[in-house]
Amino acid sequence: MLLPYRATHLRPSSAFMDEAFKTFDQFFQPVFRNWEDSFQPPFGHGIQLTEDESEAAYLITAQVPGLKAEDLKVEVKEGILSLEIKRETSAPEGFQPLLRERAELSFQRNYRLGEDADKEQISASLQEGVLKLTIAKKAPPKPQQITVKVISE
Repeated sequence: MLLPYRATHLRPSSAFMDEAFKTFDQFFQPVFRNWEDSFQPPFGHGIQLTEDESEAAYLITAQVPGLKAEDLKVEVKEGILSLEIKRETSAPEGFQPLLRERAELSFQRNYRLGEDADKEQISASLQEGVLKLTIAKKAPPKPQQITVKVISE
């Protein structure tokens, strides 16, 4: 519920003022009921991520409905994988916006790539509002067999 803010330490303490604020709150309460909640996307930004791991790769999946590949930026720099998502809203040319239920969005998530991540084998795909980032793992090093030479004196 959204109610007008009032700092209690700044207003005079009187029964008249208390009653006035109470009446004001009662009047506007039905107007603003659930108003704040209706504009809050889930989890604060609307991007839902999952991170999974297999023996061969890491998989990061992001739910990004309505976004295009141009709205997404994926890059690796100095061992950091960055996922950046930006969505801008604008009215079509010649129109003025009246209502926007989809807000502009700016989201960034960074991942430090571990020693087992193959920085050269990272792929990204976007299909039906789902972004998939696949980071291949390096093959584990194979044990090296060392032969023992016999030296005779």
